[in-house]
Amino acid sequence: MAKRRYFTREFKLQILEQLKSKSAAEIAKENNVHPMMIYKWKREFEVNPAKAFAGHGKICKLGSRGCKLPALGWQALCRD
Repeated sequence: MAKRRYFTREFKLQILEQLKSKSAAEIAKENNVHPMMIYKWKREFEVNPAKAFAGHGKICKLGSRGCKLPALGWQALCRD
């Protein structure tokens, strides 16, 4: 089983910037990603540019559960 790859926000933004001058297929081949990932990143960015690519795709739900954590609190655990 292949290990899951994670891409930084900066990498995704670079890819989207390249879409202005190249096709998704070319960019995908050059960067070893599937073209559908590029389209997914594009849609996510178009919906809300400020909040696009916030983390590793996992929404932190500790605070909503009312979890009582000592000292740091749940906010510290949710930061990237």
